[in-house]
Amino acid sequence: MNSDYLMLFIVFIISFLVTAISEKFTIPVLHKLKFGQYIREEGPESHKKKAGTPTMGGVCIILGFLISCIVAVIMVQTGDNVMIPETGYSYKDSFIKGIIIILLLTVGYGIVGFLDDFLKIKKKNNEGLSVLGKLTAQLIVTGAFIALLIIWGKSIDVNYAANYIKIPFMENMILVPMVIFVIFLLIVLLGTDNGTNLTDGLDGLLSFVSLPVAVCLCLMGMLKKAYFFSSAGYASPVSVAAVAMLGALIGFLIYNHYPAKVFMGDTGSLAIGGFVAACACILHVEIFIILFGFIYLMESVSVILQVGYFKISHGKRIFRMAPIHHHYEKGGWKETKVVTVFTIVSLIGSILAFVIYYIK
Repeated sequence: MNSDYLMLFIVFIISFLVTAISEKFTIPVLHKLKFGQYIREEGPESHKKKAGTPTMGGVCIILGFLISCIVAVIMVQTGDNVMIPETGYSYKDSFIKGIIIILLLTVGYGIVGFLDDFLKIKKKNNEGLSVLGKLTAQLIVTGAFIALLIIWGKSIDVNYAANYIKIPFMENMILVPMVIFVIFLLIVLLGTDNGTNLTDGLDGLLSFVSLPVAVCLCLMGMLKKAYFFSSAGYASPVSVAAVAMLGALIGFLIYNHYPAKVFMGDTGSLAIGGFVAACACILHVEIFIILFGFIYLMESVSVILQVGYFKISHGKRIFRMAPIHHHYEKGGWKETKVVTVFTIVSLIGSILAFVIYYIK
């Protein structure tokens, strides 16, 4: 087996097993600690029975993801340190820096989500961190990520600095002025993270929707691996992170599919958003999130439209309920149907994103 693929296989198996096994032992602990989900009063009536279901299961997603990525770094660290011709950078250095900044955003956002979940449980309601507090915490993590991305950008991708963006259907990347690039990244990072957070509203929804996204990012990372010679034996850091998340999500779905035995909470949903955004930034495909992250975008836009229209119309609504997955529930769709349809839409968006990326 090619050493690149062997690494990806090992990372996937470790992530899956760590998440699945740790979740099995974590659920009883969450029950014992009474870390149950609080359901908002204005939510769908069918969701009231979910009250008390253990939450914060996303800790195990982060654990599986983190451990498998660390294993990959150890594998690379103990391998040959092959230099990238005419650059002064080594494959080992590029790989490890790529993994570090992905972990920074994924785990960093996950910690913010953990604090939010913990406060909800402590307060015994659905109000965790204040809006300002949550945004401040996210900005701290986001700022650290952007700084490292800009500093390490050229060593992670020896062909392009961080502020190059790939535009769909254009062969060459576009260089964006640094100030505009930073503002753009703030919107992309925070928008993606809050989009995944809003998507996590039904049993298995965010997990299932994110599976094709992870596969898409993995394949993009494999194409991007042009500067990682096969002789170096290293997979792309994005591909490694993507299969790590894929394994973690599948392991978590054992307990999160309908009817869910555990919820990931903001701990998991914010971490997933961090993973998606970080990988997109390394690949310079931030704009492609519109396609492979279409569900996240749709969920966010539905809330923005609902709140905005509610205010300007003095109480009228566009949707039966927002985020939009609740709109379909209120319209009579079963929870499993919403998850199935949204997953198919995510799959189509991910396929389109990869095909366009592959063509140009």
